[in-house]
Amino acid sequence: YNFFLYLSMRDGAYLCYVFYVVSIVGLMLSLSGFGLLHVWNAPVWSRYVLPLASGLTSFWAIMFALSFLHGNGIHPGLRLLLQLVAAASLALVPYAFVQPGQGALAAGSLAVVSVALIIAAGLNALVSGVVIARYFVLAWTTFAVGTFLYLLSIFSLIPVSQFSNYAMQAGSALEAVLLSFALAHRIKEERQQKLNALEEKSVAEQQIKQVQTLALEQALPKGNSWVLTK
Repeated sequence: YNFFLYLSMRDGAYLCYVFYVVSIVGLMLSLSGFGLLHVWNAPVWSRYVLPLASGLTSFWAIMFALSFLHGNGIHPGLRLLLQLVAAASLALVPYAFVQPGQGALAAGSLAVVSVALIIAAGLNALVSGVVIARYFVLAWTTFAVGTFLYLLSIFSLIPVSQFSNYAMQAGSALEAVLLSFALAHRIKEERQQKLNALEEKSVAEQQIKQVQTLALEQALPKGNSWVLTK
């Protein structure tokens, strides 16, 4: 869906979200064990897929956030932090092939930092008056809560149940739905901005014509004013 939006809108935010979804699918396949059973069928690959998918998920999530919000209302310091974490997440890709175990721990830590910074950026934009940030914040908060519940069950801090097992997937699905609303609202806003720009351009052109006509009327003798009327 977002890929077709990218093809029609040519907006980089949609393409970043496509890569984010692909990355998080790889992460879920690795965490759930379904990847080992149905995709790569080799236990050694699970050690590499987890840090790779986690690092790429953090990277594309930050790229999507920066592109989607256009930097509007984001404090420059917070934007710099997001860029630094994105660079660190991307650096985990080659590091995961050398030290997959440490890479997984580092990727997990960066993922937590990434989500926290993304939500902070959304809140910063929301306070600054960016309307679509409300969908953005709600979407990422939903995903964060679902992931948090899943991790709590993994570390036996809450009872394992069907709800906790699929909390991350449910949070991710709700995130996709809410971000779809945000993207639709963004298309509406951009269309309205274009209409407003066209209206302002039309008004400006009318004002220029009026000024030019008035200038000609003042420049020509009164007896020749019929020429302008004609």
